[in-house]
Amino acid sequence: MLGISSLIYYISNNDINAGHDGLIIEVIPNHADSWIGIFAFGSMLSNSVNEVICGPGLNSLTVVSRGNGYIIDVTDPSKWESVKAYPVLASIPIPNSQMILFHDYTELIAYDKNGFLWKTKQLSWDGIIID
Repeated sequence: MLGISSLIYYISNNDINAGHDGLIIEVIPNHADSWIGIFAFGSMLSNSVNEVICGPGLNSLTVVSRGNGYIIDVTDPSKWESVKAYPVLASIPIPNSQMILFHDYTELIAYDKNGFLWKTKQLSWDGIIID
């Protein structure tokens, strides 16, 4: 249930004056105040991904909202970054390395607890599937 006293943050890598629709989640950190995040939607295609993943760091959360990817500090939601992949078609956590691997249609992108790590050049013309 959404906490009535929680602060609400609208997270968008687009125009902040646009509509404020998106994936809504409540975050309740162990050592900070709870808050509600509205993560702006990306693509409206039927294969658009929605997911929430812990990490890549201990105090971070990865949110994918219809293909828009965000990594946010759960203790300070004003600290966030947009994932350099669009649309995010898959997010693959690699817990031993505190890393998350993302892919769009043609590239792989990696983030760890310190942020952006690397991005490949175009690997494909028509899509990537990771099993």
